[in-house]
Amino acid sequence: MKKIWSLFLAIVLMIVLTVPAWADNGHHGWNGHGPVSWGNQFGPGVFGPFGPFGFPGRGRHNRFINIGLASGIGPDGQADPHVTVVPPGGSSQQAVICSSTPTPPWAIPIGRSEWISLQADCTTGLAAGATYVYTVQFNLPNNFQNPSISGNVLADDSVNILLNNNNIFSGGGFTSASSFSSNNASFFNSGTNTLTFSVYNAGGPSGLDFLARVQATRQHGGNNQGDNTDNDNDNDGD
Repeated sequence: MKKIWSLFLAIVLMIVLTVPAWADNGHHGWNGHGPVSWGNQFGPGVFGPFGPFGFPGRGRHNRFINIGLASGIGPDGQADPHVTVVPPGGSSQQAVICSSTPTPPWAIPIGRSEWISLQADCTTGLAAGATYVYTVQFNLPNNFQNPSISGNVLADDSVNILLNNNNIFSGGGFTSASSFSSNNASFFNSGTNTLTFSVYNAGGPSGLDFLARVQATRQHGGNNQGDNTDNDNDNDGD
C-alpha cells in the first residue's frame, strides 16, 4: 500500500511540475507593437527572435521584469516603429531601418537588431559636425525594484547614451560594438522611461545600431490571473 501511495504522489508531483505556469494566466506573444516584457518568477528569460523573452509565473514571488529594446525591428527600408530621431534643426520623426549600409567599415548589426538612420540608403552622407538624437521608451510598474539596463551599441561616429537624462555611456564607434550598463536605481522611473542616443557625425554617413535589456523585479501577492509583467504588449509593465 505504501508503494502505491508513493507512486500516486510521484505522478501528482510530475503533473504539477510539467503543466505550463502560464496555462491560467493568459499567454501573450510579441505582436509587433512594442518591445517584449513578460514576467518570469524563475529568472531571466531567454533570447527569442526579437530580444529577451520570459514566461509568467504565479503565486507570491518577486516577479521578474524583462524588457528587450533593439533598433531596426521591422522590414528593411521602413520606419522603425519604436525609435524616433531628431536631426539637427529638425523635428522628431521615426528612424528608418537601413536597406543598404557602408559595410565595411560599418560592423554587421548586433544580434537581431539592424542599423537605423534618417533614410533607407545609409550609404548617403549626412550633415558633418552634427548630432542626431535617437530615443526609445519603455515603462516600469510603480512597485519595481532592483532595476538595471545593459546592452551593446554601434554608432557612426560616436554616441552619448542617457537614461532619463542621466549619462550612462560616452564613446563608441562603428567598427566594433561597445557595451553599456547601469544599475543606478535613481536613474529609473515608475511609468515612462526614455533611453536617448545622441549620435555625433563627423562627416559622411551616420547611423545607430543597439540591442539592450532592461531587468527589474516587482513584489506581488496572491494568486491572481492577469499577473504578467506586460500582458497586453503595450510595454507598460502591467
